[in-house]
Amino acid sequence: LSPPTQPDGSDSLTAAEAKIALAVETGAANFEWLHRRIDGSQFEADVLLSSMDLKGKTVLQAVVRDISRRKRAEEAVQREQARLRRLLESSDRDRKLTAYEIHDGLAQHIAGAKMQFEAAAQLKDENPEAAARAYERGLGLLNWSMDEVRHLISGLRPPILDEEGVVAAIE
Repeated sequence: LSPPTQPDGSDSLTAAEAKIALAVETGAANFEWLHRRIDGSQFEADVLLSSMDLKGKTVLQAVVRDISRRKRAEEAVQREQARLRRLLESSDRDRKLTAYEIHDGLAQHIAGAKMQFEAAAQLKDENPEAAARAYERGLGLLNWSMDEVRHLISGLRPPILDEEGVVAAIE
């Protein structure tokens, strides 16, 4: 049996007549169809209509195969693909943010520390006090950089991994 309409909104009777006409004209028609069992439950099916001549009359043979499980599996694959796509997009966004944090923060402070140490090296003989201040500023920038590295690493590692272990993190 067929429900009154198919998933695409077409009238089942009209669509069935078109499929039958195609099978009679070309010898066969293969298509997916929504069927209804006697108990009223619906199932998706793959239908093969074959026309043949039987004692001068055109007859149709219909092979109807329930493909509900396959359709559910296809939908599950599509959902999983969408979930993986979202995960990859999220991961890509996280990588970009981390790259910006490294470039705009950490790399700038390390470059600043390098310049301070270079200044300290140039000033050490002619102005030891200025060299000492430059050296201290360089150390301060390196200390800040180490703190930032720890912050970045902790941001990349899920806290659940440390708190509850690998199994919980995977779940």
